[in-house]
Amino acid sequence: MKILAMLLLVFGVQANEQFSKQVQNPTLDVSGQFTQKRLTQSERLKLMRRRVEKQTERMISKKIETLRLKRELEMNKRIMKAMNDSMNQLDNNLNQVQ
Repeated sequence: MKILAMLLLVFGVQANEQFSKQVQNPTLDVSGQFTQKRLTQSERLKLMRRRVEKQTERMISKKIETLRLKRELEMNKRIMKAMNDSMNQLDNNLNQVQ
């Protein structure tokens, strides 16, 4: 029991030292105040326009991809039908020859 208590104490001290080192990092400077630049009306409009353009581009690309997939599936059905028809014709020709 004493060994367990000593181990916990040692690991706790090591963890506390490691935590202290991480918090007291000299490269961090948290002093000062954060001030955000106020956007002008033209800057806000420019940002909104960019957002709307990006949203429109995403929407258009989704629609294009949906149409492409739909056309691809239709083409696949046509090809499969054509192949099945040609296979049926070959079977009919073989049956007629025999």
